[in-house]
Amino acid sequence: SIFGFIHAILLRPLPVREPDRIVTVYQRCSKGWLSSNSYADYTFYRDHGGVFAGMAAYLRLPMLLRSGDADEKVSGELVSSDYFSVLGLSPAIGHWFSQEDEPAAVLSYDCWQRRFGGAPAILGKRLAVGTGVFAISGVAPRGFRGLVLDWGDPPDLWIPVGRYRQAVPAFRDIDVLHNWGMQSFLVAGRLRPGISLERAQAALAVWSSQAAPLRGAAFRDQGWRFTAEAYP
Repeated sequence: SIFGFIHAILLRPLPVREPDRIVTVYQRCSKGWLSSNSYADYTFYRDHGGVFAGMAAYLRLPMLLRSGDADEKVSGELVSSDYFSVLGLSPAIGHWFSQEDEPAAVLSYDCWQRRFGGAPAILGKRLAVGTGVFAISGVAPRGFRGLVLDWGDPPDLWIPVGRYRQAVPAFRDIDVLHNWGMQSFLVAGRLRPGISLERAQAALAVWSSQAAPLRGAAFRDQGWRFTAEAYP
């Protein structure tokens, strides 16, 4: 499990649209400990909407890029289909994937240059990752290295989270999408215009109570609560 202690992770200014409206959403227990989220938490946030114009979930981990005898371990991220749109990013070329289970991949600008020489013909090319095959739909803008910039290597590629079993075979027997206990995802939210961080925190406090019956006894007994902070 990749466990995110958000305040311990240093973040640089985000190369995204209106970065001051991007917040990180996480959990804090009564003892003050911080935790990242499960994907089920993310869908709960997303479906409650309200103070957020959009929510995005992401999980960074190593992936195996297969190419004949030259397999390469790369840094990848499993992301919700709204990841790039919530951040307000435009692709260098191509387009973002639009479905959670789309068999597509987005390359980082550096990976595109390093592995494919910056060739525009890369769009639609098949990329073998883990046990799956993904069509390259687009390339992230130059300079975008993910949200957390000092957590290991920056992502070389992004895969829709619904294809996690193919991209990360070690997860094939885990219900990543619905397991409330898999607290491995980081979540970013974009505040609606006119919504303050304090108002978003108040909404998250209400959601904590609503989610408690779904989360189980540990969430309730340890006093876990959803909260949010602005990126520095």
